[in-house]
This record gives sequence, structure tokens and C-alpha cells, in this order.
Amino acid sequence: ASDNVGVTKVEFYLGGVLKAADTSSPYSWLWDTTQVSNASYILLAKAYDAAGNIGSSTQITVTVSNTPIDIMPPSVSIISPTNGSTVSGVVFATAISSDNIGVSRVEFYLDGSLKKTEYLAPYDWSWDTNLTPNGLHSLFAKSFDAAGNAGISAPITVSVNNIPIDTSSPTVSIIS
Repeated sequence: ASDNVGVTKVEFYLGGVLKAADTSSPYSWLWDTTQVSNASYILLAKAYDAAGNIGSSTQITVTVSNTPIDIMPPSVSIISPTNGSTVSGVVFATAISSDNIGVSRVEFYLDGSLKKTEYLAPYDWSWDTNLTPNGLHSLFAKSFDAAGNAGISAPITVSVNNIPIDTSSPTVSIIS
């Protein structure tokens, strides 16, 4: 806003309703668009000088299109193997995950260590239990959405029971 003598204030209108006034240059109004619905709005500014003269800006139409803030974490569950089961050999660990906006990845953890990350459903991990010591082990999955929210499955406990592989060579002797 400018005037040959000086601007005393500028008022800001949203849809014909006065929302703010500023008395120092640069004249501004901080509009938090998250407080209104996604729609079109008419904005107008009026400038005043010391003599009481009023100048108006051209009305402009703006469209508010706020993306909803995603604060909901995805849900995730391990559906295979089942809690308390005994596993051996190669096992497919499978998780299901859903989110109100979308799942970006699912991670599989064995005894607290990340073992596999899947970016597309079906979310599964081909687990070679021969590389895991026999005994009880904890398995859980963690799911993420694009906003970084994370959901964690209930942990399951499985028992690895692999038959030891005989790696010894047979002995042979010649008896005369």
C-alpha cells in the first residue's frame, strides 16, 4: 500500500469479513488456512491514510486445498508363522498391514534385529531358519506410512528346531 502522504493502516478481509489490520509496512496478515474448509475464498485489502481516504485492492479469489495431516499409524500383524509354532528350514514370515492413507513399507524383525524390508504387498520374508540357532525366538513387524507414522505388531514367539546337518565325512577302511 502506498499514499502520497502516508498509509496509516491496511485492513484484510476474507469473504467480506474484517480479519486483521496492520499499521506498519510491510502490511501483512498471517492466515492459517488449516482453520477453514477446503474451498474458494475472496480476499480484499483496504488502505487508509491520515485524511481518512480509503483505497481498496482488487478482490482476488484463492482456493484452499489443505492436505489432511496424517497422524494415524498403520496397523500391522504377523499372520504366519503363528505364535507358539515350531519352525524349521525356510519359512515365509507374512504380515498384513493397512493404513487410512497408505502403507509405504513393512519391516520384519527377528530378536530385535531388522531382517527384511518390503515395500509392496504381500509383505513377506523368506526366513532361512537354518541360519538361526535352535530355540525360542521373537518375531515382530513394523509398518510405516508416508508421513512417517509407525505401527508395530504384537510380537510372536516361535521355536526354531532344525535337525543338525551331518557335515562329517564317512570313514572307510579296507580290511584284508
